[in-house]
Order: sequence, then C-alpha cells, then structure tokens
Amino acid sequence: MPKERATSLTQKVATFFFITAAKAAAARGHQSDNTAEFMAMCQLMRGALQGFEVPQLRFSEQALKAFKDISVAHALAYSNTTETEVKLKELLPEKTTWPTKIPKTNRGAKAAAQINKSFDVARAVKTAIYGKIEAQQSEIKKANAELLAAVTVRASNTAAVTDDEMFGSTPKTSKNCGGTGAGGGSNGDNTGTLLINDLLCLCAIGPTATTKLCGHTDNGITKGSEGYDDPSNSIKTAYRTFISLFPKQHAEATPSTLAAALAAVKNNIGRQKRDGSTGDAAGLYIMGYAANSGTGCTGASSQACVNYIRHLSNAGKGIQWEAKILKAIKTAEKALAPPGVNAAEAQLLHINATTWQIYESALDVDSSNTQSISNKKRKTGSQQRSRMQTIQTKKCM
Repeated sequence: MPKERATSLTQKVATFFFITAAKAAAARGHQSDNTAEFMAMCQLMRGALQGFEVPQLRFSEQALKAFKDISVAHALAYSNTTETEVKLKELLPEKTTWPTKIPKTNRGAKAAAQINKSFDVARAVKTAIYGKIEAQQSEIKKANAELLAAVTVRASNTAAVTDDEMFGSTPKTSKNCGGTGAGGGSNGDNTGTLLINDLLCLCAIGPTATTKLCGHTDNGITKGSEGYDDPSNSIKTAYRTFISLFPKQHAEATPSTLAAALAAVKNNIGRQKRDGSTGDAAGLYIMGYAANSGTGCTGASSQACVNYIRHLSNAGKGIQWEAKILKAIKTAEKALAPPGVNAAEAQLLHINATTWQIYESALDVDSSNTQSISNKKRKTGSQQRSRMQTIQTKKCM
C-alpha cells in the first residue's frame, strides 16, 4: 500500500474511534463534537510543519566523470606544458594515467581550439544546471517558510514568536474565536491568522476546563481565563495535549497531499450548521459545533468553535493561514518541475565523446608538415578514446 494512502487510512480510523467514543458520553456540546474538525486541522498542521522535502538533485557520477574527462582534454590543450602538468595533477593524481599532451602542430592547434570551445560549452551547461538546482531548493525553502508561518505566524524558527504575533492585539475569545454570528465590532479580528489559534478555539477553550470538545479529552482552558497574556503556560500545554493526539507524519508533504488536507479543513466549515438548536446564515461560516449560530463562537457551553464570517463573507479578505498555504503549494508545484538535469547529462556525455575524437585527431599525421607522432602516443590516445566510449556504451545500456 502506498505510504500516503496508508497514512490517510490510519487517520480515518483514528477519527472513527475518537467520534465513536465521544458519542457514548455526555450531552451535545460536551461529547467531543469538534473531533472531525480537529482531526482535519491537525492533519493540515502536521503536513505544514513537516514541510516539503528540499530536493538534493545533482549530476550522476557518470555525468560528473564526463565533465572531469572533458577537463582533462582541456588541460592537454594548454599551450604551456607546466600549466598542463599542474592541472593534470589536480584531475589525475596518478601520473601513469596521463594521456599524451596535444602536439604543437597545425592539426594540434586546430584541435586545441575546438577542445577549448567544447570545454566552455560543457562548463556553461554544468553551471546552468547547478544554478537551476539551487534556485529550485531556494523556492522550496520559501514554500516551507510560508507553511511554518501558517501554523506559528513566523516564517523561521530563528527567533521566538511574540504574544501579539501569535494571537493578535488584545486577544480574547470573542476576537480570536469569532464571537457573535454577525462578526460585528472587533469579533473575529484575530481568527484565521494562524492554525494554532483556531485549533485552540475548537478544542481547548470552553465553559469549564473539563469540557470534552475534541478527542474525548478535557479542553483545559476556561473562557475568560484563556491565558493569552502568558501563553507559554496553559495555552502551550493545551496545544501540546491536542497535537499529541494526532499521529505524526513521517513523510514530507507534497503539493497534492497538502491541498487535500486543506480541502478537508475547508469542508468542515459550516458542516455542523444543521445540528444547532438555533441557526441562521452565520452557521455557514462556523467550524465546529455551535448550538446557536447567532450567538457564535464565544467559548460558552455548546459555543466552542471558530467563526470565520469576518473573513469569508463578501466583505472579507479570506483566511490568512489558507492564503499562506495556497501560496506555498503554488510555489512548490513550480519548483518541483524537473530542471533539465537529464538533458544536461546527455549533453555532457556527447561533448565528452566528441572532445576525445577531436583529441585523437590531433595525434594523427599533420597534413601540412607531415610530422608523425610515436606509436606510443597513438596508443595512449586510442586507449583514452576507448575508455570514453566505454562510458558512453554503459550509459546507453
């Protein structure tokens, strides 16, 4: 079974048991009514925190060897013998493996000029691909920064997030969870800024500290005493309690898995509208159970939820964490496109083969001065060409 499918099945089974256990318990509003929303949001958070895998693309050993051999031929084309020896020592430490230097003949001069051009092309190909790989890695890192910001508001872990950054200015349940159905006044100002905030509204803030809102687990925080002024205590404890209930993801997220997780969260907005005892149009924008959608998400009994009406109504500008995740997905989709490594490798292998053909031609009898090279030089050149052709044959196989 594919890893992504297996992970999804595990999450569905966990959700089923959470909900089944909850329905055997207390009255509505106290029987883990927000568990489905909680599971969907945790899956999204886990994926966002895991982030996309930063690709470690590089040339194959065969392509790197081809470039090295092209560099050897280039060194043999140097006009200065001392420079040739210095470069060959760097490329081929064992002196007995050194091919014959290109002779200073008319044919040799033409071959050296061609080899120099071939080397310039090969170097440009290698540099261009490495530039693409570095750019791809940079874009994935940018996407991961957006994902982290959707969860914790800060795009890196290099500095601690301040309370205002995390929960907005003058945080309280009505501002951070949505408050009244219409979202009037400052109600809902701080909703949708980051996933941690909204998870707390779904699962951790209730009429008492022992209300079971998600996963048949005590919520831990009483409305009016949320602890926004010191979130490192009760709020941090509550977050750790609930996120630990959700299975960890061991594989990096992909654009498709993250898009599916985001859709699952969005599909839960308005899902429980029909279950409320008193409903109005505001229920379409509420995630979680609200007995009275007009009263909204106040953290009172049966009103622990997140009201997104401020952001999703016609005058709204959308949910901030959703925008960041969508931006990350779009960035990753573009960055994950193949950067042309395979084509570049094939080009290097071709340049290598033709370069050594040119090299061998330089060791032939020069047509203008009929100067001959020794049999030893011919043999060395032919051996070098044979070695390069063997590389090409293995590539084709």
